[in-house]
Amino acid sequence: MKPLFAWLIAGAALFGLGSNALAQAPGAQIGDPAQVAISLIAAARVAAPGETMALAFVQEIAPNWHIYWTNPGASGEPTQMTFEAPPGFVLSTPDWPTPTTIPLGPLVNYGYSGEVVYPLTLTIPPDAPPGPFTIGVKARWLVCEEICIPEEGEAQLLLAVGETPVPDPTNAARIAAGQDLIPVPSPFDSVISADGAGLLAIRDPALAGSLAAGDVNDAYFFADDPLAVDPNAPQAVRRGPDGLSIALTAGYGGPLGAKPLTGVLALQERDSAGWRWRGYRLTASPGDVGEGVTDAALAPASTAPPATSGLGQSLAFAFVGGILLNLMPCVFPVLFMKAQALLRSAAGAQAHARREGLFYGAGVVASFAALGGALWAIRAGGAEIGWGFQLQSAPIVAAFAVLFFLIGLNFLGVFDIGASAQNLGSSLSLQSGGSGAFFTGVLAVAAAAPCTAPFMATALGYALAAPALQAGLVFVALGLGMAAPFVGLSFWPALTRALPRPGPWMERAKQIMAFPLFATAVFMIWTLAQETNADGIGITASLIVLAGLGAFLLNLARSTLVRGVGLAIMAAALGLAALVPERHGAVAGTEISTTPTDGVVWETWSPAAVAQARTAGVPVFVNFTAAWCLPCQVNDRTTFSSSAVRAAFAESGVRAFKADWTRRDAQIATALAELGRAGVPTYPLYPADGGAPAFLPQILTPAMLIQAVSNNPR
Repeated sequence: MKPLFAWLIAGAALFGLGSNALAQAPGAQIGDPAQVAISLIAAARVAAPGETMALAFVQEIAPNWHIYWTNPGASGEPTQMTFEAPPGFVLSTPDWPTPTTIPLGPLVNYGYSGEVVYPLTLTIPPDAPPGPFTIGVKARWLVCEEICIPEEGEAQLLLAVGETPVPDPTNAARIAAGQDLIPVPSPFDSVISADGAGLLAIRDPALAGSLAAGDVNDAYFFADDPLAVDPNAPQAVRRGPDGLSIALTAGYGGPLGAKPLTGVLALQERDSAGWRWRGYRLTASPGDVGEGVTDAALAPASTAPPATSGLGQSLAFAFVGGILLNLMPCVFPVLFMKAQALLRSAAGAQAHARREGLFYGAGVVASFAALGGALWAIRAGGAEIGWGFQLQSAPIVAAFAVLFFLIGLNFLGVFDIGASAQNLGSSLSLQSGGSGAFFTGVLAVAAAAPCTAPFMATALGYALAAPALQAGLVFVALGLGMAAPFVGLSFWPALTRALPRPGPWMERAKQIMAFPLFATAVFMIWTLAQETNADGIGITASLIVLAGLGAFLLNLARSTLVRGVGLAIMAAALGLAALVPERHGAVAGTEISTTPTDGVVWETWSPAAVAQARTAGVPVFVNFTAAWCLPCQVNDRTTFSSSAVRAAFAESGVRAFKADWTRRDAQIATALAELGRAGVPTYPLYPADGGAPAFLPQILTPAMLIQAVSNNPR
């Protein structure tokens, strides 16, 4: 019966886990809001029969938004265009400009921003009668900023056939400028190494001379096939006496070099007008790349992916972050259970202590792996969530409130499941003790869910964008780090002997520790108030009373039947938390809120609002927070409530935004991912000059925040 109760609680803890437009006007968008305006333009208003006319399809993209190339990179969808012309009129396939890379955290997409011009040609039939005619286009595209919106639209262009052509100089210039951005046929000898190493060699005497003269500064390769080359991997560029080479990483399409590789080579070239990127469409045949293209490295490509932490660095950060997670206040009450077990083990057999430590470590690592797997799988399915996602569910928060209330009752001795929650009773065998140790590891991870420790943010950001195997290794490293202190104590007797000797004081200390557990349950209920309605709070309070009844019956008598009923009631109280309703309505993070007292006044957070503030040339501070995040609440009530902090913000001209992630919000999750973070608290401070943000520590003091904003005046 006792092991069954432990596994019921362990299971609960893991569970916590537009219309037409004529005369070259933009086509109206279908859907609201429209971030992209489309139009058709022509180099002439009137063309003679038998002539070829230059046209272009144009997309004008709102600031800070982007659309996608034919190969969108890590994610996205290219624009789809369907043209309509009168019978006999022949339209060519539109040309696509050379794309740029669009880094989003560790991910890289390929696409465009600003104005995009797709040139094409229209051939007038020789027997076309004089008079007007219409060219039309229907298009669909995906436009993204912090969020992605599918849009579609239509545009029409009214032209005419006549004996005397009538040019349109303005649109002819726009089309010519757009044509200048179209990749030209490559004059280079291009080879992709046939040995699968992924080395793309570009050989050409003129190119080698430009490299030596410093007139070619960088290169990047955009593959046509989305599966051929991994867009998220950096491309190392090297030059030599014969040209240059680019180190590519194979995508999901198999090894590189087994077949020809097609795509666009972008070179950063210098001419009389300065530096610019020029595209070359090439086909690289499998072969021997030789030695004349790999002498010296070029500067990192300005369009290439930004430097991101690699797997090794992320594993190290995860391990250290896991160790520091033991110091977070969310975890401390549960760790007391393990501390009691270590004190008892110090007076007993060392083999028993080691067994307890290993089972505890296994529980921690397995729980992190389960949480990480669930988180990665849900994100891979398209949902924007992050660390602590389980606490964005009202039923799970309610179950945690009941769970911590029950553990507090156990600490007070209201019901007995053994000498401690760790060992599940002195009468249990070593196997049962191992089960209890494993359960304590599960519970410690469940309690740690609202917290992120230093170094964890970078590691989690890497994990959520990495392939499944690498993500799994990061979460395992987190578990190993969190388990390391207690496992180490259990394996080194000298360290264990340095602990206080067990005695009657342990029982009193355990009773005192019940009150932090009750406080945790109250904190869960307070969090629940942000996620449910009055009915949900009432249901949760009723479940706590029901759990108390079960605890009373469990310890009322020696009768197996009565104790079984008590255990069943306690399990039912946990399970019935599923009845707590989720609150629906306003999206979290979109309401103006003020920190208690006379502290910082927060503006409404949205990606557009932050972008607008940054465009104005002022420092911007964003508080990514959540009600279920205990460090966030501590900072709110100590640092952000300070009148001195408010005055420093005002003096430095800082615009402050609060992004409340208590309930799930895809925009906030996307924003965190683009910052390379996966959880809260996250505190980016954007400088007034528009540069990259600096990240402030997760535990803030007024002095730290004042100093940070004082160094970034408007």
